[in-house]
Amino acid sequence: MLIYCDTNVYHRPFNDQTQPRIRREAAAFATILEWVQQGDLDLLKSEILEFEIEQNQNTELRFQVQAYLSLCKFDLRATEEQLILAQKLEADCSFKGRDALHIAAACLGRAAYWVSCDDRMTKHAECCAKVTREKGFEVILTNPEKLVELVQQKKERNKWQSELQR
Repeated sequence: MLIYCDTNVYHRPFNDQTQPRIRREAAAFATILEWVQQGDLDLLKSEILEFEIEQNQNTELRFQVQAYLSLCKFDLRATEEQLILAQKLEADCSFKGRDALHIAAACLGRAAYWVSCDDRMTKHAECCAKVTREKGFEVILTNPEKLVELVQQKKERNKWQSELQR
């Protein structure tokens, strides 16, 4: 399963871990990375993701986050199609510039999920699903914790089905 993580997900392990939500999201991201390394999930990165990470003035943090990007199996470069889809997402769903570019990248890269820690993004999930479906894409907006739940459920279902076939 291919996923696209927003910049804030890659930064989550370096945020204030005294806050319970941040700690849970960081733990969920660690689980996601473990599954990527095991080959259960694949990561997609994009030019806009790399650009945002390069803007981080903290050199050490930037290098640590860039190391996560080395786990990305797929890389989407900016295209006119991405810009057009991003503009449609801005107009119809109130996503802002870079956020819309991230979602468009996830769509064009054929990611199943777009993962963000930003509630403002995930609250527009229905509109995003409608717009992207109209354009022939299927990407689901979610947060790291929900993605972990979904993948765990899928793994359990697959395990159960394989046991039934024995």
